[in-house]
Amino acid sequence: MVKWWWTLRVDKSALWCQVINGIHNLKKRAADQISKKNICGVWNNITGASNEIQKAGLEYNNIFKKAIGNGQDTLFWMDVWWGNETLKSRFPKLFNIDCRKSCRVSDRISDDGFAWDWKSDPMAPDLNRNLSHLEASLGQARISNRPDTWSYIIGVNGLYTVEAFRNKLDEFTPILPGPKVEWMKEVPLKVRCFVWRAKWGRIPLAHALDVRGVQTSSINCGHCLNCVETADHIFTQCELAVTVCNWIMNWCGANPGDIDSTEKPFLLQQTGVSVQRKGKYLQ
Repeated sequence: MVKWWWTLRVDKSALWCQVINGIHNLKKRAADQISKKNICGVWNNITGASNEIQKAGLEYNNIFKKAIGNGQDTLFWMDVWWGNETLKSRFPKLFNIDCRKSCRVSDRISDDGFAWDWKSDPMAPDLNRNLSHLEASLGQARISNRPDTWSYIIGVNGLYTVEAFRNKLDEFTPILPGPKVEWMKEVPLKVRCFVWRAKWGRIPLAHALDVRGVQTSSINCGHCLNCVETADHIFTQCELAVTVCNWIMNWCGANPGDIDSTEKPFLLQQTGVSVQRKGKYLQ
């Protein structure tokens, strides 16, 4: 999803970027607001994933950084371009009396100094102090003839790569409990994903559906009718599952009694249980 953010900002000539900018009116929105919440659709679903990234501890402004050029593509008050937060957050009283809250950096800063446009006189004592502080903090800000650009803070040379973001996200993501897993390339990806989901109870079996509030005729196993239909039961404990598992484990030359839960294949791999080469496909 972050790749879409990046492309939207740096490749504005792309047709789909122009469509998104037009539909969601992004020219008047802060850089971290890349959709209108009241417009449903695929793009809103994509941007909604930013909540999960924020839960992991990563913020939009900690991923992308705006470098000011001519200031024509950066919102003066609502974009993070000077310091680590928006000027709107730092100087809310001045923001409230600005006539054009969606003004650009180039509208307020030029080679001749500052160009303010206030609704009311900012010479009141508290506003005057805020204005003096704002002008002092922006004293080193300069604009040039080159366009504004984006850089990817956690990437190499300021360029976005999926690998760099994944490594950064892993630093903020807590390690899941259980043994470390080294996935076998020989096993198809869909099989590996299925086993992983089974281990964490993400397969939509009767018990999982019941927990989610989905009505089912029964939460018991449809084969033996004696136990609750969980991933552990249906894959390793049910009479039918045990029979099939024993056949497979015998074929692999492993002890059939070693697996009685969906977590056991991971433990077998960690402890280095000796099986024949074909037994690797079970892991």
